[in-house]
Amino acid sequence: MTEQADQLDWTEAERQARRSAVWSVLLAAVFFGSVVLLTGGFAFWEGRAAWIAVGLFVAPMVVLQVVGLVRSRTSERTRHALRFRYALLHRVDPGPGLRERVDVYARQLSTLGWLAWIFPLTPLSFLGAGRWDRPLVAVPAALVLVGISVAFAVWWRRSTVAARAWVADPPGPPREVPPPTRRERWGSGRGFVWLFLILFVVIVVASVAVVVVLGG
Repeated sequence: MTEQADQLDWTEAERQARRSAVWSVLLAAVFFGSVVLLTGGFAFWEGRAAWIAVGLFVAPMVVLQVVGLVRSRTSERTRHALRFRYALLHRVDPGPGLRERVDVYARQLSTLGWLAWIFPLTPLSFLGAGRWDRPLVAVPAALVLVGISVAFAVWWRRSTVAARAWVADPPGPPREVPPPTRRERWGSGRGFVWLFLILFVVIVVASVAVVVVLGG
């Protein structure tokens, strides 16, 4: 049985969503910092340059999160975004104006459960490049990388399961869900697989090109 929009303490729900978003940014920073500790580098940089690169990579996420936290207290649109996330994960009716948005997002997310099996594989390349001659640093960093990857996979699995449950029985009054758009079809299911593969090939080609140029 799902809760109705007027029966839920949305102030507390928004507070929980904000805490979750803060933790996601902190874990991202810890993840990339652990990559530097384990391998001694980040992407094409090593040593101090790698730490600077991580800082520049994480900084925009921190800024966006801070702006979002500030706006969530003054902007109705941002508060709705927090309700959106909470409603999907906890299968509660978010109320009019948000139901259809969650319906469409849940339909798209429900096709991406297979990614949960890929996320735990993320640390493998870093583990292979680890500086194992420094076990007191490398081992804890490796454990953190694996732990965060597995935790993210579990969270993603939970999200996709919630999305499928939402699609099967959306909370709130009966309603028609808008048909999938071309953008949605490319962002889910087989379309997303193709985009994922194309992006992977582009990254590999670009990486090889940079190595060749720097080596020359």
